[in-house]
Amino acid sequence: MTPDSAFKVRPTKLSDLPAVVELDGLVSGEQKVMYWREVFAHYLKDSSCVALVVEGIFGVEGFLFGEVRAFEFGSPEFGWVVSIEVHPSSRRKGRGSALLKQARECFGTLGVTSLRTMAARTNVPTLSLFRSHGFVGGPFVQLELNLDDSEE
Repeated sequence: MTPDSAFKVRPTKLSDLPAVVELDGLVSGEQKVMYWREVFAHYLKDSSCVALVVEGIFGVEGFLFGEVRAFEFGSPEFGWVVSIEVHPSSRRKGRGSALLKQARECFGTLGVTSLRTMAARTNVPTLSLFRSHGFVGGPFVQLELNLDDSEE
């Protein structure tokens, strides 16, 4: 087995927190320790949440967090992929796909039949990953208002 093929997806453990903080910091450019502590506190204790990591020979190479949510506007419960990231050197090697495959199974056991997510229009790697797994535009359109530019 080569280093590129040696990985497994498993449930996230509290001991994964430093690796997730580090990976997110590498990609986002900022260390969000308090944010990730709150995420772990919520996602690791709530049975309607999915928290996964992909582990390779170099440790945690990616993560996925999601939860069952229902929103206003008549939306039924869906599985939401809230956060997914794969280390830049481990991308395009099946890690993201393995995370999404396992997440689909986890959400299925939670009784939801559809998944949703959001991604920045400029985040081509993430958009490509989701699209390659069948994600398409959903029934809602995100609207945004910059409060600094709005009329009073």
